[in-house]
Amino acid sequence: MMTGRKKAKNQVINNDQQVIDDQPKKIVLPVTIDGNPQRKQLMLTASQTNKDVIWLGGIENEGVPLEPGEKIKLNTNQSLEVIGQIGDWLYIAELVREAL
Repeated sequence: MMTGRKKAKNQVINNDQQVIDDQPKKIVLPVTIDGNPQRKQLMLTASQTNKDVIWLGGIENEGVPLEPGEKIKLNTNQSLEVIGQIGDWLYIAELVREAL
């Protein structure tokens, strides 16, 4: 899960006072990605080695499907549940505003 507002070592600040992880975190499923009021964008990539589709929204066959290797960018600061098969992985990065 991604929590907190502190700048981590693996983050870079650009000129618009936004922070982006330069190395996405690899997370085992299922996972709930915490909401973050400073987040502008959530970048998700399903691992190429996943056995099947993973589901954004926490409900199989009703959420947003993400095929193995597929990427998606979501403009959200809300929490997000992600489910998949045991052993499936998700890479997570986020773009956040730097606290002034």
